[in-house]
Amino acid sequence: YYHNELEQTVQERTRELEVVTDTTVFLLAKLAQSRDDETGHHLERMRYYAVALAKAMKERGARIGDEFLTSLYRSSPLHDIGKVGIPDAILLKPASLTAEEFGIMKTHAALGAECITEALNLVHGEAGSFLHMGYDVCRHHHENFDGSGYPDGQRGDGIPLAARIITVADFYDALFFPRIYRPTSVPHDEIVQTITDLNGRKFDPVVVEAFLAIAQEFRDIANRFVD
Repeated sequence: YYHNELEQTVQERTRELEVVTDTTVFLLAKLAQSRDDETGHHLERMRYYAVALAKAMKERGARIGDEFLTSLYRSSPLHDIGKVGIPDAILLKPASLTAEEFGIMKTHAALGAECITEALNLVHGEAGSFLHMGYDVCRHHHENFDGSGYPDGQRGDGIPLAARIITVADFYDALFFPRIYRPTSVPHDEIVQTITDLNGRKFDPVVVEAFLAIAQEFRDIANRFVD
């Protein structure tokens, strides 16, 4: 009886720690996101887009387990934390960036990954498992399937799966809602067509196939978490 009670207490404490960790990470990501106009419920939407895509891929034969889904849910808000290191004049510019400014903006991917690396150096074992995915998401969510993205020019399956999923989710959300550099939103059907057109170039065809199957779910998520 004592053993069972102790085991139950340990499990409860573990769950409590996971909740605290998840909440803290989310709030830090929210703080970083609050520096630009992409605030509101963007991070919440990213979680649900990403998990919906991963589940749709799993239904189509992708080898995705519950641990991957949990880590994806927890790590997806971290994708843009590197923006905290981008100057306001660039981050908040209400017009197109110059080539030099865009070069600076692109550094947010590596900056975010460096932050995650510092965090990983402080934790060990399962406690930091989702941070490994967070690193992948931060560094590689602007890689393109054809190798034309940044910061490393990775291509195809060389791009971590979590990042390939986040790339589609972030692209959809960036168009569906106004941004400081684009005051109008893009209609859902037009976004779906654009993602279809970029299939195999910017996006992983497997992820696009899953997206097209649940595109309506993306619209529902966007409408549920309106800024």
